[in-house]
Amino acid sequence: MTYRTCQNIVLIGSFFLLLDILFLPPLVEKWGAVDRVDRLPQLNTPTVAAATIVKVWAYKKTGLYYCPDSKLYGKVKPGVYMTQEKALERGYRPAGQDPCR
Repeated sequence: MTYRTCQNIVLIGSFFLLLDILFLPPLVEKWGAVDRVDRLPQLNTPTVAAATIVKVWAYKKTGLYYCPDSKLYGKVKPGVYMTQEKALERGYRPAGQDPCR
């Protein structure tokens, strides 16, 4: 392969890269690929129920809280005891996907 051939390959590659940068974003918007974020299913955020007086163990590293009947209740460190209502207000999620009863 000669030096001139290498130059041509780089030149052609640069040309295609420039075309991608200039013309690809409008096409992607036109195809609707950007709207995929809107179509993703939303996670159900737990609502504050009547059982919010339950004392839970909130694990700070993962943002999960454990109910009193859980194996990890009070065992994973660092964590803190708080009511379920406070845990939900501070953004903690139930570890078992269901709020405590």
